Amino acid sequence: MFNKIYNYGLKGLGIGFIITNIMMYFSTFNSGEEYTIQGVVMIYIAWAIASVFFGVASIVYEISNLAMIYKMLIHFTCLASVAFAAVNYMMNDIYNLELNMFKDFFPSFLMIFIIIYFVLWTIHYFIEKTRIGKINEKFK
Repeated sequence: MFNKIYNYGLKGLGIGFIITNIMMYFSTFNSGEEYTIQGVVMIYIAWAIASVFFGVASIVYEISNLAMIYKMLIHFTCLASVAFAAVNYMMNDIYNLELNMFKDFFPSFLMIFIIIYFVLWTIHYFIEKTRIGKINEKFK
């Protein structure tokens, strides 16, 4: 079981690194503000930790007696909670912004998160559909 958690965590870290770099490019590096090296490193560390949790949360898809819609809802809720905690940490502790996260930031956070989740879930769905199709072809 530990090996499975480790592998899922590494996969989440790899995917999270790509997404973090894309988001950093569009949000932080293009904002025109100057950030300290320490701030940027802390952002990467926060997202690295979150990405490991994202990967581990994918274990829910291995529960065989749970309907896909419930797996997706559990996965989405876990990922949204971890992402919100990471963003809250970055906004308040790294960027030193005094925000009420639910009032000032949550609607836009949720919209961006849903879009990213939907895109990644759709990609994963088609990859799995292709893989299962190839397996079924071997049985014919």
